[in-house]
Amino acid sequence: MTTERLSGRLVLGVRATLALLFGLAGSFMVVLAALAPRTTTVLIVQLFASYALLDGLMSILAGARAASRVVPRSFMVLEGLVSIGTGWNWPEWRHRPSIRS
Repeated sequence: MTTERLSGRLVLGVRATLALLFGLAGSFMVVLAALAPRTTTVLIVQLFASYALLDGLMSILAGARAASRVVPRSFMVLEGLVSIGTGWNWPEWRHRPSIRS
C-alpha cells in the first residue's frame, strides 16, 4: 500500500512540475511576444500541445495506478484521453507551419 501511495504522489509531483515549467515558459513568452509576435504565437501553441500530451500521458498513468475504485480511475483516464486528444488535434502540431516574421 505504501508503494501505491508513493507512485501516485510521484505522478502528481511530475504533473505539478510540468505545470510549473509551462507557467515559467509562458512568462518568458511574454517578453518574446514583444520582439517577434508571429513566432511567439506558433511557439505558444506548440508548447501548449506538448504540455497537453505529456499531462494526458501522466493522467492516464495516474489512472492506471489509482485505487481499486472504478469511478476515480475512469475519470483520470477520461481526463488523460481528452488532454491527449486536445494536444494531438491542435492544427499547428500536425502541419508545422513555416515561421515568417
